[in-house]
Amino acid sequence: MYQLIIADDEPKVRRRMISMIDWQTLGVALAFQAENGQQAFDAIRNQKIDIALIDINMPFVSGIELIEKIQVVSPETICIIVTGFDEFDYAQRSLQLGVIDYLLKPLQKDSINNAIEKAIQLKKKNEHLSQEVQQAREILKKSIGTLRQIFLHELIKGILSEEEINSQANLLEMKMKDEIALILMSFELASPSLLSFDENNFEMLNILVQDKLTSNLDKDSTAIFDRYGNLIILTANGDSPVIEERLIRLRADLFSASHREPIALDCFHISDLSKVCNHYNTWIDSIKSHSSQFTRQVAQYINKNFKDTSLNLTRVADEFHMSANHLGRLFRQNMGMTFTEYLIHQRICHAVSLLERTDLKISDIAQSAGYSSQHYFCNAFKGVLGLSPSEFRNREEKNDD
Repeated sequence: MYQLIIADDEPKVRRRMISMIDWQTLGVALAFQAENGQQAFDAIRNQKIDIALIDINMPFVSGIELIEKIQVVSPETICIIVTGFDEFDYAQRSLQLGVIDYLLKPLQKDSINNAIEKAIQLKKKNEHLSQEVQQAREILKKSIGTLRQIFLHELIKGILSEEEINSQANLLEMKMKDEIALILMSFELASPSLLSFDENNFEMLNILVQDKLTSNLDKDSTAIFDRYGNLIILTANGDSPVIEERLIRLRADLFSASHREPIALDCFHISDLSKVCNHYNTWIDSIKSHSSQFTRQVAQYINKNFKDTSLNLTRVADEFHMSANHLGRLFRQNMGMTFTEYLIHQRICHAVSLLERTDLKISDIAQSAGYSSQHYFCNAFKGVLGLSPSEFRNREEKNDD
């Protein structure tokens, strides 16, 4: 049953209202009778009151003042004004305060019951909305981790306006008043390609990160992997010494569990979430530049050692402390050809030079170009130039003649 209070300084008026209300039919119960506004306020403050019938003119606290106080301590209480004064100012002020009806004395049975019925319908509607809001909050609570990750993805892409950032940050409880720490961690050199890392290889790492994040950083920290396989972390605790200490523990835990050591790690201290995209893009550019320089170093190593018949992708990867698969992908993305294609190209170029300038045997040229087998050398040579080494030499000799 809905609890109703009657606040009127005239006992006869209170008794009349009680006699006119269809309590059983409406499903309401009389919770309290107040002789003045202060009594009514104390009752509403100390117990749950759904509907309040309030006289305008009461001692100590007027009806208007009482409604203002009710809005502070019990905004869900629905108020109905009762007065003997047919004055526009009272009606206007009561409407401004959210009063749903304005009844004039002497009261009529139909008018008071209709007003209470209106209050009950509004109460039911509000309760239904409250349930929906609560359900939405429960769903949001369960999904907040995923929604924060989506939000961070959108932040680094720079697709949100400042208004959208603030709105989503508030909804996801990420409106950080203090300094924010944006942590950027690369486990493998980044490149512009969407295929720069194998998602399956990072699935376990992602699970590890999510597991270690709360214990090492902050319970509200959010972490994602970008399309290059870099780890992006946003945490509210931006205090530099604290972050540095916790990052050391996070790195140690990740390495212990996955044997992956970040090759690049930076931490930016920002006070505005809209700055995340700028810091991220600047960092990615620096990683890409480092990736290009690294590939050139690998190419120079091949140029210097291609004569070694044992030179291959695995050996070079070991030399540069990197997995063969990742080095192969990185090399192709930055050089426009595979590691093997580049190695063959360098060896055939060297062989062409020897065929043109010397009378060395084909077998010796093959050995000098890094091939332990003359057969493999000839196949590689013909695959590149469309001629066998002998045919190439004979053609060059005819051209000289």
